[in-house]
Amino acid sequence: MKYLMAFCLFLSTTTLAFSQSYNTAIGVRLGSGAGISLQQRVANKTTLEGIVGTKFKDNAYKVTLVAKQHFPILFKRFNVYTGGGVHKGWYTGGNRTTIDEPANPIENPFGVTLVGGAELSLGKFNISYDFLPSFNFRGGEKAFESSTAVTVRYILWERPTQREIRKKKRKKKKKGSKSSGGGLFDIFKKN
Repeated sequence: MKYLMAFCLFLSTTTLAFSQSYNTAIGVRLGSGAGISLQQRVANKTTLEGIVGTKFKDNAYKVTLVAKQHFPILFKRFNVYTGGGVHKGWYTGGNRTTIDEPANPIENPFGVTLVGGAELSLGKFNISYDFLPSFNFRGGEKAFESSTAVTVRYILWERPTQREIRKKKRKKKKKGSKSSGGGLFDIFKKN
C-alpha cells in the first residue's frame, strides 16, 4: 500500500511538472446553473473568460465576460484568481414579475460581476471552482445574485514551456550564424 501511494504521488507530480500552461481553453460549467466557458490568456498571468449560461430554476440566459488575475500557489499549474467584469441577461418565456409586486415585470439584468476561485491544470484539462457574485445595476430579480460552479475545460492551445522557448532561440541563433558565410552559389539559396 505504501508503494502504491508513493507511485501515485510520483505520477501526479511528474504529470504536473511536465505539463504545459494553456493559452486557450473551452469547457462546461456546472453549479447553480449550467453553461459554456471560453478562457483566453491575454497576458502573463491574466485571462479573459466568456461564460454563456442558464440557471436551472429560471428561464433565463446570461452572458458574462470577466478578466482574471492569476496567482500561482505551490507550483505553476495550480493557482488562485480574482477579477471582475460585466454581465447581461435575458429572460425567456413571457413576462416575469417580482414576488413582492406581481404587477411589475422584471427587466433583463445588466451589471457587474466579480470572480474568485482556484484552478488546476492537468495535462490537456483545466479544472476550476469559483464564486461569482453579480450586482445588477438594472433589471434582474434581485440587486445581488451569486453563483458557484465547477468548470472543466479542454486546453485547445498550449503555451510553450520556457525550455521550448530557449531551444527555439538557440536554433534561430545557430541558423543565423550558419548563413553568415558567403559563397559563390549562396545567391541561389532560399532565405
